[in-house]
Amino acid sequence: LLTMKNTGTGALTIDDVRVNDVVVDPANWNATKTTLQAGDLSTIGISKTFTSGVKYEFSVLTATGNKFTYVATAP
Repeated sequence: LLTMKNTGTGALTIDDVRVNDVVVDPANWNATKTTLQAGDLSTIGISKTFTSGVKYEFSVLTATGNKFTYVATAP
């Protein structure tokens, strides 16, 4: 699970989720909110098999083209 917070002053819409720059099919991810107002939080779940010890880059792209990236190693 990824947690995303809109720290900006305007709303944003989650448009795309990627793992290692590969688009995750919308059927394989869900978010508690896809439109976040300023200060809002959203939790994003991704249905994918992850290999223990491997580093993954998670990216969330907004409708305006902004990209937010988080890198983590699978437990």
